[in-house]
Amino acid sequence: MPEFQNLAELIDISATGCRIRVRNGLAPYDHGLIRISTMDQSQVDGKVIWVSGQDCGVIFSQLIPDVFDFVHFDHLGEEFYWRIAEMQQHRV
Repeated sequence: MPEFQNLAELIDISATGCRIRVRNGLAPYDHGLIRISTMDQSQVDGKVIWVSGQDCGVIFSQLIPDVFDFVHFDHLGEEFYWRIAEMQQHRV
């Protein structure tokens, strides 16, 4: 898998795939392989199945049985959320 990294916003997620939005216009190629990493460094591989502007549909290479745990990071503690809030204040 290529070593290109890009920040994206997770718009929608299910056990089988997700929709992401790439803010800076560098959307992955249609049918390209990608790896999605969350803020706690969890990862899932997938394949882009459609691209429309800045949005991409991704099908995961394996099911995510508990999607809630994949996108929530309560186990990282309150300090983690304060750091994220601070980072968001400084976004361009």
